[in-house]
Amino acid sequence: MKRESVFRRKVNEDLKKLKNGFWMSIQQRALRGDPDKIGVLRGEFIALELKAHLSAEVRELQRYKLERIREAGGFAEIVSPENWEEIFVILESKSRDKI
Repeated sequence: MKRESVFRRKVNEDLKKLKNGFWMSIQQRALRGDPDKIGVLRGEFIALELKAHLSAEVRELQRYKLERIREAGGFAEIVSPENWEEIFVILESKSRDKI
């Protein structure tokens, strides 16, 4: 099994653990550049571009769309096995109920 497929499965399993969220996988073949996972955590738009490793190619259109999401107030990151734990901690924090 491809490394990216194994990583995608891990991300999907972890995202299911988060409270106060909704997730969708984007698998468009005709339109390029959309993030692989989009969702909402406690009202904040989240976009994740999944890569097999941090050194994997990120297309200019992908970077552009992630930056536009950030500019609009969303959380958008390129995620790989190398940084997933750090990103997931951030997502867990965003999903927690406010006190």
